[in-house]
Amino acid sequence: MALRRSLAYVVTAMLVLLACPPAHPCTDLFITKGSYTISARTLDLDKVDSKVVINPRGISRRSSDLLPEDVPLQWIAAYGSVTVNAFDQDGGPEGMNEHGLSGANLVLAETKYPARDSRPAVNYGHWVQYFLDTCKTVAEAVNKAPEFRVVAVPIGGRTWPLHVVLHDASGDSAVLDYLEGQLKIHHSRDVNVLANGPPYKEQLQNLKRYEGFGGNEPLPGDTGSGSRFVRGAHFLRILPEAHTAGDAVAYAFSLIQTVAQSAGSGIPSLWTVVRDHTSKKYYFRSLKNPSVRYVDFNSVDFSSGLSQSAVDMDADVCGEVSRYFRPYTPKFQPSRLFPLLGQ
Repeated sequence: MALRRSLAYVVTAMLVLLACPPAHPCTDLFITKGSYTISARTLDLDKVDSKVVINPRGISRRSSDLLPEDVPLQWIAAYGSVTVNAFDQDGGPEGMNEHGLSGANLVLAETKYPARDSRPAVNYGHWVQYFLDTCKTVAEAVNKAPEFRVVAVPIGGRTWPLHVVLHDASGDSAVLDYLEGQLKIHHSRDVNVLANGPPYKEQLQNLKRYEGFGGNEPLPGDTGSGSRFVRGAHFLRILPEAHTAGDAVAYAFSLIQTVAQSAGSGIPSLWTVVRDHTSKKYYFRSLKNPSVRYVDFNSVDFSSGLSQSAVDMDADVCGEVSRYFRPYTPKFQPSRLFPLLGQ
């Protein structure tokens, strides 16, 4: 009997572990103090090949890897963008378009995507790209978000429970969560920190426990999602106002480092981006190449009819790097759709 009970505990523990997606502690921060609108994020993952991609206007996209009964979302890019594409997929977890609208995917374990209905479907690899291609502002993206449903498909051998954060040049922001199959939108100029679970509203409640936000608990130092949210909010609150664009970018890199993961953490911050929504510049550095590089949108031709181009995230280049981009075609590798664990 004791052996059976022990085996039952082992099996139960294994099922719980299988049902829980791996932790990927990414963080996104948004700075709107002063004359410069700047945001930053980390991508924290065990490993991934990433490319920085220039996407011109006029690209025709059709969401792929859906079931036959799904009606795919189709669109033509009205705006050019710079994105970070992972796993050689078209579209990626991160980017900013020529009007200063940015979008980022972060893991949220509580995500449950919607059931099939009559709306067109987009796989979550294109979720951010759709907004960058078709919207100038957060308000436009928020209006479009309920018009389609997001579908989980395997990317990089996994399915991903995700939520999205949007920022624009005016200082507006929104978080899009799918909870219990329903789209929840938190649209406010006060949205300036996003991490992983719990969902955004619960993070705000947790924040009230800490010094400076109404509570008595000291600033946490661990790498948990709630602690990164609190640290990000704390350092945003005390961040000085930048008086030059260079200072604004430097402050953003300093700020995002307070929530980054070290190389010895098991799931390190593989890359960091800083988005200058005001000057339309896109900065990046990686674990393997910590030199800060950037794309100045004023140096990029986003004209319709041009091809996508890319440079490797770890490339040994420096400064403004648009001249190093080379023609790029994402590898489309259709894979069998399987449901997200726990869905």
